[in-house]
Amino acid sequence: MKFENLFELEQAKDTNILISGANASGKTRLACGIASTLHKLGFQVIVIDVSGIWKTVSDLPYFAKAYRIGKEIVMPKLETNGIYDLSNLKLSESRKVVEAISSRIWNSNPRKPTWLFLEESEAYLKNIRGLASEEIYRLCHIGRNKGVRTVLVTTDLALLDASIIRLCGIRFHGFLNIEENSKRKFRNYYGKDYARIAFEGLESGDFIRLHKRRLDIISVPLFEAKHKAKLYVSFKQTEQPQQHKQPSLLQQLKQYLEHPTFIF
Repeated sequence: MKFENLFELEQAKDTNILISGANASGKTRLACGIASTLHKLGFQVIVIDVSGIWKTVSDLPYFAKAYRIGKEIVMPKLETNGIYDLSNLKLSESRKVVEAISSRIWNSNPRKPTWLFLEESEAYLKNIRGLASEEIYRLCHIGRNKGVRTVLVTTDLALLDASIIRLCGIRFHGFLNIEENSKRKFRNYYGKDYARIAFEGLESGDFIRLHKRRLDIISVPLFEAKHKAKLYVSFKQTEQPQQHKQPSLLQQLKQYLEHPTFIF
């Protein structure tokens, strides 16, 4: 099955997309294929990646990397399609950055439909009843009013808040983890037969798909990028001769970044 045939675009504009599966099930490659297709169709595509894998397997044009400099976090604001790579940060730091990015997307009133991909989405959407993830939850819940749809990638349904799962009308499920809680959650949603298939009958690249309120089983080709994302802004630490003290790395960042910057 070709990536452009995975779902009906008009339906996708009205809902969120969920991709789940154990490690090595092919879920990130599937997400990269969807992102590539949407990018080629002219949509705005933004990826938030805490794993660091997207910049090596995606063909989106750019990635912006977050850096921890002393007590501050500095990262360029992407003004084009690309990836926010948060792999240098702790999870608590990533949450703050994700909330800032989500708030910026909400307040920017995107000029064209926007797709926000969230790798390891359970890191932000496991428990959304508090205030820690209210900005990203708002995008998931009513982003359609702003022309924003989300694509959530997770290792396990059991790790996502149930209210978030209900907001995803298109779903792709790779093979299950061995944990009984994973099987139970899947069985509660899709019944014993599909739970057995998800645990015993799927190989890497196979997915149980919910599309147009129907379930089927599909095989997705391995997505291979023809080119890799380029670093949006690059810089390096320089030696500092004592007689001519050079600006610190943080000063270099603030001085030489060519684009608006998140500073936390």
